[in-house]
Amino acid sequence: WKRHIGNTAAAPLIYREKIILNSDMGVIFCLDRNNGNLIWFFELKNKAFGMKIVSDKIVLGCAQGYLLVLDIHSGKIFDCFKISNENIKEISEHNKRLAVGLENGKNYLIEA
Repeated sequence: WKRHIGNTAAAPLIYREKIILNSDMGVIFCLDRNNGNLIWFFELKNKAFGMKIVSDKIVLGCAQGYLLVLDIHSGKIFDCFKISNENIKEISEHNKRLAVGLENGKNYLIEA
C-alpha cells in the first residue's frame, strides 16, 4: 500500500498492527500497517521532535518543553506536562523511567 501524508519529521513507530507517523504538517497519524487506512490523527499545537511508545501510550517531546502522552488506540490526550521552555529533542526509556533531552543540553529523568 501507499499513503501520502507529507514528509515525516521522525522515524515511524510500529506497535502491533499500527504505524505511528509524525508529519511535518504538525499532525500525528496512526495508520493500519496492513492496508494504510487511517485509524486516527492528532493535530499538534507545537511541533513534536521525539516520539516513544511506553506502556500502550505514545510519548511526544514537543516545542516549548511540553511532553504529551497520547492513548495509542484513540489518539486522545492522556496527559500533558510542561518540563521547561526549551524544545524537547529526544526521549528514551530506561527501567520504567523516561530520559528527556532538551535542546539546550539539559536532561531530565521522569517516572513513566
